[in-house]
Amino acid sequence: MNIKADREVMDFLKVYLAEWPNKAVRFRLAEVCCGQADLEMIYDKVREDDICIEIEGIKFVASRQFAFLINNVELERTEIGVDIKKRYFC
Repeated sequence: MNIKADREVMDFLKVYLAEWPNKAVRFRLAEVCCGQADLEMIYDKVREDDICIEIEGIKFVASRQFAFLINNVELERTEIGVDIKKRYFC
């Protein structure tokens, strides 16, 4: 997994996840469209079958079944929090 996030995103996640010490940022497969995996981001716990990458104390996880699809995920700050920056190829 390759995850890109600027300082604003990381700072938000640190503050938000401080309230949920057992939570991680989970990427899960929403659908596959035009040969690209569409991901969604949720806050969840780390599971046994996960691949976990920790960046600045924040755990980013995904199921081993499709973690290989997570390449160059860029996170962005939104009005309500943080989300995956969408890129449309279709």
